[in-house]
Amino acid sequence: MLLVLRKRAWAALLILAAAYLASPAAGQAESLTIGGTGVALGTMRALAERFVEQSPGARIEVLPSLGSGGGIRALLGGDLDIALSARPLKTGEREAGASEFAYAQTPFVLVTSRRDAGAGLTRADLLEIYAGERISWPDATPIRLILRPESDSGWKILVAHMPGLADSLARSKHRGRLPLAYTDQENMDLAETLDGSLTTAAFSAVVAEGRSLQPLALDGVAPTVDNLSNGSYPLSVTFYAVLPSDPGGLTKRFIRFLTSAEGTGLLRRHGNLPLALAEGH
Repeated sequence: MLLVLRKRAWAALLILAAAYLASPAAGQAESLTIGGTGVALGTMRALAERFVEQSPGARIEVLPSLGSGGGIRALLGGDLDIALSARPLKTGEREAGASEFAYAQTPFVLVTSRRDAGAGLTRADLLEIYAGERISWPDATPIRLILRPESDSGWKILVAHMPGLADSLARSKHRGRLPLAYTDQENMDLAETLDGSLTTAAFSAVVAEGRSLQPLALDGVAPTVDNLSNGSYPLSVTFYAVLPSDPGGLTKRFIRFLTSAEGTGLLRRHGNLPLALAEGH
């Protein structure tokens, strides 16, 4: 009788061990890799952290900035589960099997390291600054302009809303070499270190990354989520989640969280205007 009980006990232990080894907690955790445009990463890390807290066994890695195009290429190559983009997909990217949906917008802002930003800037001010005709702040501190590549989506937004801005910048080339920041994080790092800096950024990136940068009002309108929502602030970046043709189960669960009431609440708290609802995805 004792031998039978021992055999039953061992059998039960073997069953429990097999169940444990097959569980996510035993080293077979579901994993998700996200990457793409740098301006969306700070918020996405906060979302991923909260999702993992609620999903035992899940693991999410948010990569450093790849840019929108780099993230989409990595997704199509099978190296990402979700790509983050600050632009919609191109025809060839859709034909390759990717799909996207817009999940949030954020104000596209001018930022400075100056703590007393005053009344902000006007479009006329910006034309003069980029042309090199205005080189200092009202207190005589030099304006340290930081440029972005012409291929940058943010620069394209600024040029599209401010006719003459590209020509103003072309006229300022005689001023000597201006610093050029290639990634969003490099841009904000440099802006924080330069006294009197002036550059562009996504409002949500400044908020989510806790940057020591002051967003500036444009033509007297503060760059807030509420002002973006009511249409009074004109500049914005739209964020897209790009998915493969056959997303995995964890990917689908994370997208449902991203577009849930809790997910959209986190988006808003990090400076975003949510656009997607869970029912649509």
